[in-house]
Amino acid sequence: MISASFDIYTKVQTVEIVPNEIKGNSDGLSSFLEIFLYFTYRFPKDDLLLNVISYSAKLKLQNPNIQLSEVILPVGLSITRNDFKQGEWFKFILTEKAIKAIENNRKGDPSFHIELTALCETHRNTHSLGGQVLKISDSLHLGKADIHFPIPKSIWVEEIFPKFGFHSLKLVEIPLNHKFLKEAYDDIIFEFNQAEDYYNQQNYNKCVGHCRNVLDSLHRNLIKIKNGVESETAFKWLQNIDKSTLTWIDEIDKTSSSLTSKSHHSGQKDKFTRQQAEAIYLVVLGLINFVGHIKE
Repeated sequence: MISASFDIYTKVQTVEIVPNEIKGNSDGLSSFLEIFLYFTYRFPKDDLLLNVISYSAKLKLQNPNIQLSEVILPVGLSITRNDFKQGEWFKFILTEKAIKAIENNRKGDPSFHIELTALCETHRNTHSLGGQVLKISDSLHLGKADIHFPIPKSIWVEEIFPKFGFHSLKLVEIPLNHKFLKEAYDDIIFEFNQAEDYYNQQNYNKCVGHCRNVLDSLHRNLIKIKNGVESETAFKWLQNIDKSTLTWIDEIDKTSSSLTSKSHHSGQKDKFTRQQAEAIYLVVLGLINFVGHIKE
C-alpha cells in the first residue's frame, strides 16, 4: 500500500493506494483506468467537525510528466468520528493517445503520479436555546496530496491493458481462403499470436523470433523452387505464379529473414527495440497477407 497525505489545520488526512487493486475497463467507446483511493479522516481540532465536499485528481505519467486524464468527484461526506475511513473510486478516462503515451514511455512497470486536491469544510455545532443544533461555518480548505505509484508489469500487461478494448499491436486479418495454404496457415497464425503476445509483454527478441518462424517455411520452399527441387505440398502453388511476383516475394523474404536473424546468431547480445520489432512484425504480416491473396 502506498501512502500520501494532506493537512487541514496541520492535522494529517491520509490517502492510500493498493496498485494491485487498480483496474482497466471499457464501455465500448472509452477506456478507463479505475483507481480506488483509501482515505482516513481526522478532526482538525477538538471543537471542529469536517465535511469533504469534492476531489479533483489529475493522473500523470511519472516520467515524463505528461497529464493523461483528470477527474472531478463530488463527495458530500460528513465525518462523524475521528480516524474515519472511507474509500472512493476514481475513474480516469484514457484516450488512445494517452494509452500510446504510457506504452511508448514504459520501461517495464508503468509509473504514475496523481495530483489530488481535496475541497473540505470545517464547522462547529452548537445548541440554540430551543435545543436545536446549529451549524456554524468555520472555513473552506484546499488540501493537496501527491501520490507516486507503479503498477507491476505483470498486472498491467495481463490484467489491465487487455481491458482497455484494444492492444498496442493488433493482428490484421490474414486471409484463409488459399486452399493449398490451409494447413500451413495453422502454424502461421499460431506464430503471429505468439509474436503479438510477446510484443505486448515488451519481449521484443521473442516477438521477432516468432516472426522468423513464420518466414521459415516460405523461405525454405522458395529456395527449393529456385534450385529446381520439388517444393512441399502446401507450397506447390509457388511454382505457378509469374516470375515478377516470385521475385518480389523472394526479395521481401530475404530482407525480412536478414533482419529477423539478428538475435539468433551465436554470441549475439543485441536486443531488438520496440520500433524494430513492430516494423518487422508488420513487414512479415504484409508479406503473408499478400501471399494469402494469390490465387492458384
